[in-house]
Amino acid sequence: MEKTKKILPAGWEEKARELGAMSRESGVIREASSLLRLNMLYTTNEGSFQAAATGLAMTEGIKITTSP
Repeated sequence: MEKTKKILPAGWEEKARELGAMSRESGVIREASSLLRLNMLYTTNEGSFQAAATGLAMTEGIKITTSP
């Protein structure tokens, strides 16, 4: 994850907040890096939100629901 952060443009975390990427109804994802990790887990697990949610819970202790 640190290698990925190094190639992102300066200020990417602040820009994520500014553009509303961090605005979530549940409010459980508070850091741009957590949202980035969730997106990376989702894309590397063949689009499985359940697998991505499980990975986020295991890596960061953030529990998100997989039901609508």
